[in-house]
Amino acid sequence: MIDISLIKKDLTEIGKQIIKENNLSDIEIQFKHVRRGRARRKTRKITIPIWAITGVKAYGIYYVIHEIVHFIKYDLYNLGDYHGELFKKIETSILKKYNIKSIYNKAYAKYLTDLNGNKICKKYGEAIDFYEKV
Repeated sequence: MIDISLIKKDLTEIGKQIIKENNLSDIEIQFKHVRRGRARRKTRKITIPIWAITGVKAYGIYYVIHEIVHFIKYDLYNLGDYHGELFKKIETSILKKYNIKSIYNKAYAKYLTDLNGNKICKKYGEAIDFYEKV
């Protein structure tokens, strides 16, 4: 059985480290039973869906990083909420530190690979079947 409290703790620590490395003001990371995540500029809160952290760890890391990148754009570049090229560039740079690469489907990960191109998970953190052709 998956211990959600340990996953939350681990992902929160990763998030705090990224926040610190980017000299951002404090951001509260919340995990809730919601359909999708959010980065709320006014309250400085990030919401991560529980479903996003119960599969492959890399997807949970991706999700936390994705939401923090919104704050990097707000705080460091004074830019809005869209997922343009700068957003992807920042996200890609941070993911690289965790040996994760996002293969994009517009704004979001279509699937994740390691830096060698090996699939880690499908969209929504589903594990890759051992026999699936990569």
